[in-house]
Amino acid sequence: MLPVSEGVWEVVARSRSGAQDYWCSIADFAIRQLRAPVNQRIYVWRGEGPSVGRPGRKAVQFAFGLPPGVPDRSGSLSLNIREAGDSLRVTSAQNYCYDRLPGRDRWLP
Repeated sequence: MLPVSEGVWEVVARSRSGAQDYWCSIADFAIRQLRAPVNQRIYVWRGEGPSVGRPGRKAVQFAFGLPPGVPDRSGSLSLNIREAGDSLRVTSAQNYCYDRLPGRDRWLP
């Protein structure tokens, strides 16, 4: 987890990272490091793209609020990390951590 600016954090991709991996990582960080309440909404600040902190890698930036001028997409039912404004509650994002099972090319946090 890399801080990008005040209240914005970047999750850098591992090889073959997907949306579930990004959401699990930010939820784990929000709970363990930031002590965020489970009903706190996490927003995509900047969708998947080049990492600011690790050049040559992909990353997604997250925050607890919406970027200025970006519509709230919290009503969306898709698991997305491509557009700013996509969001999940901490507890929903954390559930993707439990979907990762050892021995099946998956991981636990």
